[in-house]
Amino acid sequence: NSSTRFGNATKVTGILYDDTGEIKITLWGESAKKIQNDDILELDQAYSKKGILNNKQGGMEVIHKM
Repeated sequence: NSSTRFGNATKVTGILYDDTGEIKITLWGESAKKIQNDDILELDQAYSKKGILNNKQGGMEVIHKM
């Protein structure tokens, strides 16, 4: 858990990779609670900048656990 100005929140950081490269990712709240080490994920409507997942689209990316 991490402390924020809104109280405590669950936070998970990691690296997602495929045959094209890798990106750093941070998940918060319910999304973070659903992910375990070695899970296979698929991201839709997401993009990265300089190897970091960027959600300037207002959090519109969708994460699917495979």
